[in-house]
Amino acid sequence: MQTATLLRPDVGLTPGPVSTPEKFRSGHCHLELTPVWQYVIKKNRFPADVDRQDVFAELAVRLQHPEWQVRLHGSRVLAYIVPAIGSQLDALMSPTILPTVITNLAHFSPALRSSSMDAILVYVQHSSDPEYILKSMIVLGLDVPGAKSSLTVNVMECVPVVLQQIVKRNGERPIAIPTFVHLVTALSNKMVQATFQQAAVYCLDRVKEIVGRNKFDHYLETFHPIIKKDFEVLCEVYRISSSSGRDSSMSSYDDEDDVETPKTPKRVTFGGELIKFRSPDISDDPEAIIIKRTAIPIPVKPALNAPKHPKDDVNKKSTKLPLSRQKNYRNTKNMKINEASKK
Repeated sequence: MQTATLLRPDVGLTPGPVSTPEKFRSGHCHLELTPVWQYVIKKNRFPADVDRQDVFAELAVRLQHPEWQVRLHGSRVLAYIVPAIGSQLDALMSPTILPTVITNLAHFSPALRSSSMDAILVYVQHSSDPEYILKSMIVLGLDVPGAKSSLTVNVMECVPVVLQQIVKRNGERPIAIPTFVHLVTALSNKMVQATFQQAAVYCLDRVKEIVGRNKFDHYLETFHPIIKKDFEVLCEVYRISSSSGRDSSMSSYDDEDDVETPKTPKRVTFGGELIKFRSPDISDDPEAIIIKRTAIPIPVKPALNAPKHPKDDVNKKSTKLPLSRQKNYRNTKNMKINEASKK
C-alpha cells in the first residue's frame, strides 16, 4: 500500500503578508499629544515630566502620516509648543521637523498648508537663527531639481512673508548678504522657466518692497547686474508697478472710498484647541455707519402704469364648481328640459 506524501511549500519561496509600516499603523501612538497641547495652552510652559525628544519624535511621525487630518493635528500642536521649548528648539527642529513642515506646504489640503505656514512663522519668532529657516525653504523649494511644482510655487508665495517676519525681528539690521544673494540667485533661475516665471517675478518684487528699493537695487547692481535688467523687463511684461506687487493694468477705486471695518480677535477653546474667531465691531450709532460707494449702475425705470392689484387677477379667473354640485346642476337642467318637452 502506497502512502501519499504531503508536499510542503518552501518557506523561503512563500510570500509573507504585506504589513503596514509600524509608524503608519492606525492607532499607533507612542505619546498622546493632546494632553501636552492642553497643558501648554493652560500653563504657558512645557510639562516638566514629559521628554521633549519624545514629543518631537512623535511629531515627526505625525507630520508624515498618510492621513492629512493627522498631519494637521501635528502641525497645530507644533505651532503651540514651539514657544515653550526653550534653548533646545533649533536642535529639535532642524533634523526632520523643519523639512517635513516645509514639504507639507505642497499638500493638497488648504488647512494643512495654512497650519504649516503658521508653524513656520512661529518658529521664525523663537529661533536663534531665523535666516536658517529661510535658507531651508529656498533649498527645498527652489534649489532641489526634483522638487514638486506645487512646492516651488507655494514656497515662492511664502518666502516674502517669512522674510518680512525676519526683517521685523531684526529691526533696522538687514538680512545677511549671502542669504540675499542665495535668494535672488534661486529666483533668477526660476525666472528662466516659463512655468515659474510669473510667480518668481512677483516674489522678487515683494522682496524688493520688503528690503527696500535702494538696498535692493544696490545689491543687484553689485552682485547680479544682468538679473536686474531681466527683472525690470519682466515687470513691464507682467505689468507690475514698482514695489507694489499689483497688476498696473487693473483699475481700482480710490483708496478714500474703501473703508475697512475694524475687527476684534476672539479666542475660544474647543476640545483643547484654541480657535480664533473674528467678528466686526458694529457701532450702535447709526450715523457712524459708513456706506461704501459702488460703481455698479443700478437701472431705474419710471412707473408708466399704475401697479396692478392682486385682487384683479383673482376676479378675472373663472370660478369652478365642485364635481358634486356640477352633477346636481346637470341633472336639474336635464329634468327641466324633459318636463318642457312633455308639455
